Amino acid sequence: MKIKWLLLGLSLVGLSGCASQPTAKSARASSAAASTKMSHRRSASTAIQVTIAGHRFKAHLNQSQPAKQLRRQLPTKFRFNGMGAGDPEKTSDLKQALRVKHTPSGADPRPGDIAYWAPQPRLVFYWGDVAYYQGIHVLGHFDQRRRAEKLIRQQFRPFTVRITAD
Repeated sequence: MKIKWLLLGLSLVGLSGCASQPTAKSARASSAAASTKMSHRRSASTAIQVTIAGHRFKAHLNQSQPAKQLRRQLPTKFRFNGMGAGDPEKTSDLKQALRVKHTPSGADPRPGDIAYWAPQPRLVFYWGDVAYYQGIHVLGHFDQRRRAEKLIRQQFRPFTVRITAD
């Protein structure tokens, strides 16, 4: 009886060792699946060009309803202002509100994000960190977040931003 248990234990150890080491074929399959996910994520966003003070940035808009509405308005120019001393964002009033039905009621944007402030229709560029806010809807982000954050933060007077579809 001890020999049967010993053989069973050895075979289980041997099988678990085989399962933990991926074959080249399974590694390629995992890599292909990850690649498909990445390309799907890329295709789920829309590339745009944002020009601030003569500096061009690539950015991407997500597939939310307000982001799609903003995309349909491009190309266009926006006049941005700072909210106040030390506020980690710059805003631009929009001529008309974007619809936010079927979107989350708020968000916690990151530096380098592009967002929409629904209570007063405003486009927002974040150069610093803020907390979760009701009424904020993240529309996308700058591809070179740090470079964009730095330039946006340096704008002290009202400034013009041109956004075009890429």
